[in-house]
Amino acid sequence: MNWFSDVEVAPLVVGSPGFHFHRRFADAAVPDLPPHYMQLRVVLLPYPFPASELFAENAMNVSRVLVVGGSGSLGKEVLKYLTSKSVWVSSISFQKCENCEENVVLTQRDNLNSQLSECVSQLEGIRKRLSFESAFLDSIICVAGGWRGGNAADEKFIPNCDDVIKQSVWSSLISAHLASKYLKPEGLLVLSGASAAQGATPYMMGYGMAKAAVHQLTKSLGAEKSGVPKGACVACLLIGTLDTEMNRAGMPKADFSKWTKLDFISDLVFKWTVERDSRPPTGALVEMITCGGQTNLSYS
Repeated sequence: MNWFSDVEVAPLVVGSPGFHFHRRFADAAVPDLPPHYMQLRVVLLPYPFPASELFAENAMNVSRVLVVGGSGSLGKEVLKYLTSKSVWVSSISFQKCENCEENVVLTQRDNLNSQLSECVSQLEGIRKRLSFESAFLDSIICVAGGWRGGNAADEKFIPNCDDVIKQSVWSSLISAHLASKYLKPEGLLVLSGASAAQGATPYMMGYGMAKAAVHQLTKSLGAEKSGVPKGACVACLLIGTLDTEMNRAGMPKADFSKWTKLDFISDLVFKWTVERDSRPPTGALVEMITCGGQTNLSYS
């Protein structure tokens, strides 16, 4: 096994199909392994072996995060960032995502209850397979969403509203319910709102309505007897314009210094996950105000 030289790799279960690795590391030249496995001690144990015992020594120090909407521009960046910080990450999306340990891949687009059932069924399978406790998540980060423009006179007004409700409201409702089942006490739930939805949005009426609903949901989840675990923090990010390639291509003359960087949001939700004292009050709407390339936070 000279390919382990200068690299400590584990947990490794000899005899399992292709071995069993726990992803929370990066860049090791090990045969048949993705490039982000590194810096783990080798643990050679008979197979099968309970995952709860296999990971017992390290599990207490590894945060577990569920990212809802992992295939979007922001979701991909959050997954990549959290993985680089040795976080165990799972994604919920309509397609399989990279940079995560587990994927919950959805097929149901037109029925909210069916979509929730898919999430619960697959998460239960992951939890049982890895022998995780019932409440196994440190945080749930919902960055699902989408944008549609138009006012009440637009021919596509109703279809556009339908789209943004599914993208923003359904994903937030599902995240809230999953938090009630799988989030640890004193865990973190982050939803995605919009700065513009604090006021009138006649040029993107459905979008503003959907995001305002997420704001209200956040306030309700942060109140007593909301159904989330004891001591949990629920916060909503009020996002302006994200600095993405697509936005730059669509608005080439805009002032990019007023756009929020994806890595700022990724670092923020990571910090909130691992440092409870850094979190906002539960139920807070957290507006990100970017000017001159610097982003500041405002709570309401």
